[in-house]
Amino acid sequence: LGIASATKLHAIPNGIPDPEPTGRDRVEAIRSEWQLSPSDIAVLTAGRLAPEKGLEELIDAIALLPVRSPVRLILAGEGELRPALEA
Repeated sequence: LGIASATKLHAIPNGIPDPEPTGRDRVEAIRSEWQLSPSDIAVLTAGRLAPEKGLEELIDAIALLPVRSPVRLILAGEGELRPALEA
């Protein structure tokens, strides 16, 4: 598993235009809002929290990462799996 520089934040678009500007200021605003340091690695997924999305497998996969590679997982959305994922 290769990990890019922790000071970089990449957005992977989902075909929906982002009405807000991107760039360094936006990255810093996101990091501040989520209390992420420049060395934190964060994975954000936004969408319906449903079994077919594989979110439980994502959580299991992140749990297998070495301790030296801390990752913050941010799940945003509603759905039938929300109570189980929050637990």
